[in-house]
Formats: sequence, structure tokens, C-alpha cells
Amino acid sequence: MKSGIKMKDIAKELGISTVTVSKALADKDGVSEELRERIKQKAMEMGYKISSISQAMRTGRQNNIGILICERYLEDHSFYWSLYQYILLKLMKKQYFGILEILSGTDEKQLVMPKILMENKVDAIIAVGQFKKRYLNKLAEECADKLMFLDFYDLRLPISSVAADNYNGGYEITRHLINSGHKDILYVGDIYATTSIMDRAMGYYKCMLEYECPIREHWYLSDRNDDGLIIEPDFPEKLPTAFVCNSDNTANMLYHILTKKGYKIPEDISIVGFDNFSTGVPADIGITTMEVGREQLAQSAAELIDSILNKKTNETVRINLNFKLIEKQSVKKLT
Repeated sequence: MKSGIKMKDIAKELGISTVTVSKALADKDGVSEELRERIKQKAMEMGYKISSISQAMRTGRQNNIGILICERYLEDHSFYWSLYQYILLKLMKKQYFGILEILSGTDEKQLVMPKILMENKVDAIIAVGQFKKRYLNKLAEECADKLMFLDFYDLRLPISSVAADNYNGGYEITRHLINSGHKDILYVGDIYATTSIMDRAMGYYKCMLEYECPIREHWYLSDRNDDGLIIEPDFPEKLPTAFVCNSDNTANMLYHILTKKGYKIPEDISIVGFDNFSTGVPADIGITTMEVGREQLAQSAAELIDSILNKKTNETVRINLNFKLIEKQSVKKLT
């Protein structure tokens, strides 16, 4: 406890019995979920802390959640560093502690399982970002009943996930370009790198078909090497009027490459991206993009992992969050 706060103090603040507070904090039956959350929130606000040792003895859990992220995604100020911070905050509100483990490329290739899992330091794991299929298969074998995926999914595995609705997001951002008068549009992204990049590409492709826009034989440009690191795309001789980029990072890179070649954005070529989040050197203008808030992803992940741990559902749950179009200055309207 902190500052001498006791259960009776929490009960007095909420106008309920001390027994009810005790049941709620011990996750026992007899208290509605709504009231349980209110009690836990008030306890946190007042500085009441449950002993982790006594809690583990009561529940058989440590209330530690592992957060597993591949090293290649954690560039300085990356999207996943920011998402990780939101996950910690959302887990804390549900009385969980997040423990980060960074998976190296070597360990991923050699199928080395997370130390936090093998040493029984966590009750469950949130795997963030795409992993190699062989590694996912092994991870699912080890802990399928206490595992969830965040920002990707795998239909081959019965593992619950939270991700953005990338297919419809790719469709909508492409339609925005078409509605702005563009027909010659290329997609930029290695479609085999992640489910997110492939789904965004499939949304782009469907939109191009439905609006009867001519699709080039080589309709996408890869922006990654075999290790998943961003590289300069191999541009065609004739450039399109617009590019759909799989991320704002790629869109920013494209902006700088094209301006160095003498093109003006968006006067000569329009560019759109995804995430409304970029690292490195940003473009001199705002990149029109699709956004799913990192806070929303983290909130959904915290709720889902809580449901998994408390066995509120026995089914595989796949949550797809909607994108929102953020218009900036990188798209020119063609007449």
C-alpha cells in the first residue's frame, strides 16, 4: 500500500462495502465487471497497490504481460516504440505490467523462444509486428493459449489478433487518388513482407479494377531487402501520376528521392502513405495518409489480452480497426 491507503478508504470513497472492494481487487465472483473496473480505477487513483506476491498466490498469476517485438522494427523513434509506450499505459490501467523483449534476427531464424516465456516471467505474450512464419509456428506451439498478435494476423493459426483493416484502408486511399483525377497509379511496398503491406496492396488492386483504371504489368515496387530493411525502389522508366506507399516512412523516402531527381510533389507526382506516423527526415510538405491511432490499437490489445487471460472467450478473435483519411498537401487534383 501507499500513503496508508486501505480498502475501507476506497470503499468510503465509492459508497460501497469493504467486502465488495476486497472481492473486486482479488478478482473474485460477486462483483459486476463495471463495478470491478471502477473499484480498481479508484484504487489506482488513491495510490493503493496490491502486493504482487500475495496477488500471485491468490490468482496463480503474476499479472506480467510480455511484449515481443522484432529488432528490425525498432528504429529510432519508430512506430512500434510509440505503440509499445501506449501498450504499457493501457496495461497498467488494467493492473498489468508490460515486460519488453526484443527478438534479434538471429534468434528469429534459429527459432529461439523468448526468455520471458521460457523462464515463466509472464502470464501471456503480445507479439507485435510481423514475424517469420516458422517462428510464429513454434511460438504458437509453445503458448497458443496465452498469445495474441498485434498489428498483424495469421489465418493459418488459431491465435487472436488486433490489426488495422488494411484491405479497406488500401482501397480507400486509392479511391481518394482516383477521385482526384489519377488513373496511372503504382503501389510501393514489398507485398510479401507483412500481412499489412499485402492487404493494403490488395485493397489498392481491387480499387483499380473496380474503377477500370489501367493496371501495369509491374504494378508494385518493392521497398525492402531480404532482411526487411527499407531500400530505394527500382523505378520504371515512365513514372505514374501517383504512388500509394505502404507507410509514411516509404512515402517520405519517395518524396526525397523524387525531389532530388527534379520532380515536384504534388505538382508532377502525387504521393500518399499509411499510419500518419513517420521517422527519419520528413517531407517538406504533409503526406496525405490513412490513420489508425496507436492508442486505439493499444487499448484493443489490452482488452483482448485481458479477455484471453480471464477466459472470457474460447474463440479466436480477430479485431480489425477502421482507418481514417488524413488529407494533407501531397495530392494534386487533376482536371
